Amino acid sequence: MQVGKYQLIRELAVGGMAEVFLARTAGPGGFEKQLVLKRILPHLARDPAFIQMFLGEATLAARLTHPNIVQIFDFGEADGTYYLAMEYIDGPSLRTLLDDSLRLGGPLPPVVCARIIAAACEGLAFAHDFAEPSTGTPLHIVHRDISPDNLLLSRQGAVKVADFGIAKASGQQHRTQTGMIKGKLAYMPPEQIRNEALDRRVDVYSLGVVFYELVTGRRPFNAPTDASLMHEILFESATPAAQLQPSLPEPVLRILERVLAKDRDQRYPDCTALQGDLEQYILSTGRPVTTQHVAQLIAQVSPPVQAAPPPALPLEDVPLTDTVIRSREPELPPRTQELPSREPPPERGELDAPPALPTVKARAAPAWKSGRLWAALGGAVLLGVGGGYLLPEGEDSLQPTLMPHTAPSETPAPAGTEPTPPPEPVEPAPGAQAGEARPTQEEELGVIIFDIKPSAVIFLQGKRLGTSPGMPPVDIPPGIYTFKFVNKKLRKSVERQIEVKAGATASVEVDLRHEEARAP
Repeated sequence: MQVGKYQLIRELAVGGMAEVFLARTAGPGGFEKQLVLKRILPHLARDPAFIQMFLGEATLAARLTHPNIVQIFDFGEADGTYYLAMEYIDGPSLRTLLDDSLRLGGPLPPVVCARIIAAACEGLAFAHDFAEPSTGTPLHIVHRDISPDNLLLSRQGAVKVADFGIAKASGQQHRTQTGMIKGKLAYMPPEQIRNEALDRRVDVYSLGVVFYELVTGRRPFNAPTDASLMHEILFESATPAAQLQPSLPEPVLRILERVLAKDRDQRYPDCTALQGDLEQYILSTGRPVTTQHVAQLIAQVSPPVQAAPPPALPLEDVPLTDTVIRSREPELPPRTQELPSREPPPERGELDAPPALPTVKARAAPAWKSGRLWAALGGAVLLGVGGGYLLPEGEDSLQPTLMPHTAPSETPAPAGTEPTPPPEPVEPAPGAQAGEARPTQEEELGVIIFDIKPSAVIFLQGKRLGTSPGMPPVDIPPGIYTFKFVNKKLRKSVERQIEVKAGATASVEVDLRHEEARAP
């Protein structure tokens, strides 16, 4: 499908205002660039007031060119709808990284979190200080919607602030209507809830909530309703971070106390001041923390489905320990936009081993399809056997350390070849009928093909297998399996029980747009 000069590759998400696609554009001499295209939904494209606001804010966001801000390349109109073309970030959002970390046993290492938040501070400070180039007049841009969902991570360790769609400059004519609060409530400071005039300290506070959530696994305020949450933010004291994570370093606790002050005059005056204290804390650990460390953490906690886990950093860069993170939940819940309140995680040594999975094989032919499912399932199992987080020296009492994901029985595949699965016996399929014979020959396997619309993450026994469309056919032992298909943008989670027969092909077709299901 074509939108203007952009070819849509696949749908990534659907929201209340727009649908988002992975797209590409081509040019002379074989030039090709991959990007993200956000297309306004048709009913909003007919609203002149909305389009005026969209164009004004897109123009503003496109002027913010900084390594820590998602770049806007183009915006325009095609076939009666408006679109925005922006930089494609190949890694997870901070929300996804945190969700994955909590499923593996606990919050993220504070020192790496400090590096991530410090990088976000750089991008926001640039926006806050941005001035009209022709006159030098400050525009006083404020993001107003900072949360883990719009802090994106590249797989090279870069941190990008996204979605300046509700950002406002003081000179803009279009304004938020009286009484209309924009942004995610849990990350709003008291003055935003009271609908007061906002300045850059609103983004400082929101970053503080994100930092608190990263290092404790919970938000400072948790309430069952919006009204009670507003009351807590306005009048109650936040749960002390040390109560949730007693081993948090003192500098982190001091930063959190100041950044979350209800009185904005008691907070950091700007993101530059917050970044300064974060950098001082990182230096106090005695080891530098770089984007390479962030990249290693992302690769271990939220690896791409098709990729094998990367090797650990050299010993001279980061000291290694034998700490292990293991899954403690037999069924991993799908990612959600809002994390539930939860108790602090148990000690690492108390965590149980992950549940056994059926031996599932990616098809041997064609060659490009093999290995993907082994990377997904093998990586999930190996996370429970050996592996953890990257840790600079001085905090090993709280965080595990990055270790290579290598099973004792595996032999690394030569460069340029597909990985070979370990020679382990085939487990009986879950849900198989009593007395059913165990498959012992590869020709007894069945084949399953997924066709999920518009898109979904596929889970088997709580383990992520991949994403459809784009999921290759899978060879799997005969049996009855329960698959879960999750699209968090549609707030849909659908389960299907599928019987796989030896030598037969099972096709699973689900259109989530027409399914009645619980929100993930």
